[in-house]
Parts: sequence; C-alpha cells; structure tokens
Amino acid sequence: MNYIVTRLLLMRIAVLNCRFSVLVFIFLFSGISLGDFAQDHLEPVNRDEDKMYRSKLDSMLLVTPANFARMSLNPGSDPEFAVSVYSRSSKDASNRVEYYVTLTQASDSIWYSMPENNTSHTKKHIYVTRYDTEIPSSTALAIRRAWEQMLSQTRPHKGLVDPPIGGETVYFSIDEPRFAALTAQLPVQKGKNTQKFERLGLDLADYCKAPMKERQALAQKITRTAEELLKHIQ
Repeated sequence: MNYIVTRLLLMRIAVLNCRFSVLVFIFLFSGISLGDFAQDHLEPVNRDEDKMYRSKLDSMLLVTPANFARMSLNPGSDPEFAVSVYSRSSKDASNRVEYYVTLTQASDSIWYSMPENNTSHTKKHIYVTRYDTEIPSSTALAIRRAWEQMLSQTRPHKGLVDPPIGGETVYFSIDEPRFAALTAQLPVQKGKNTQKFERLGLDLADYCKAPMKERQALAQKITRTAEELLKHIQ
C-alpha cells in the first residue's frame, strides 16, 4: 500500500513539474509576466471541490456567527484557522449590542488528518483552540463595509492562461441571509487590494491573541487599513 501511495505522490510531483515547465516556457517566449496572472478581486468558490474536507473544516472551525465578516485559511500543510467578526446582544438588562471577534485554530492540518489524505490511512485527532475577544464597534463596522464591498466585486479569473496552482487557499464570507450564497476566495496571484484584504484577516487573528494592553492600538490599525482599502475599491 505504501508503494502505491509513493507512486501516486511521485506522479503528482511529476504533473506539477510539468505544469511549472510549461509556465516557464510561456514566460520566456510569449512575453507574459506574472502580472498577467494578478487578479485584484476575489474569485468564486467551486462548491463541488473537496466537499468532505470543507464540511469537516466548517464543523470544526466555524463555530460562531459571522454576520460582519469571516475569513478561513488553509495554508497547505500547516494547521488551518478561521476568524469571525459578529455582533450579539449583551446578557445584562441593558440589552446593548456588543461586537466580538473569534479565532479558531486547529492543532494540526485538518486536511492531513483525514484517512484518504495521509500515508498511514488513519484518522488523526485534531483539537481546536478558541480565542474570543470584544472589538470596538467602529472597527467591526469598518470591517463589515470592507467585506461587503470586496464580496460584491467577486468575479471569475480572467487571464491569458490559467493561474499556477498554489498551496494556500483563503475563503471570505458574511454569514447573513442576503449573503448566504456568496463565499469567495483569494486569487492565487494577488494584487494590492487583495493583499491588503488578506492582511485585515490576519490582523484580526493577531488581535485575538494580543495582550489586552496592545489591543486598542491594533484595533485602530485594523480600522485604518479597512478605511484605506475602501477608498481604493469603492
């Protein structure tokens, strides 16, 4: 069985090497550069791809509302994580609206924990670490506006050739009825706006882990980044 798995892995590497060689040939002799792959907008998600994996990832990491924003990241062979921004009513008599950001992070790769994706063909245990942190309303609202605008501009990749296959996959969504059908992902070759958009999600994850004394400055930075991004994409 290990021999078969090794053969399959070698075949996959050979295919990727072949694709890379074709891309190098195109770059050298057709005048196409990496700029031709750059797509400064989000792209639709193929919902028929990796359904079992996506279902497992969602059940383990997407455990809170996300009516303001959500980003989930599969870094390839490293552990996946998700960050969600949402509002909820306070539990006291005031019933005021509170805003939270939650980070959920897998202890190891969920993808490789599935029997069909690892060489031992066994199910591997994964635990999830969760961080819940309150966030200023101004930051949450700026994030919501940025997510709405970027998601509304989602469109398919258009280029002279298909983009190269990358290991990292980053999904964005808003968990609300009118956005229910809209989940988008980063392009493989990112432009300035999509890079800044991903940075917002990563900064939110850092905010969740940061000591209390550092959060105000981080929240202000996130708000500024979201507002700067909006100026470029509206």
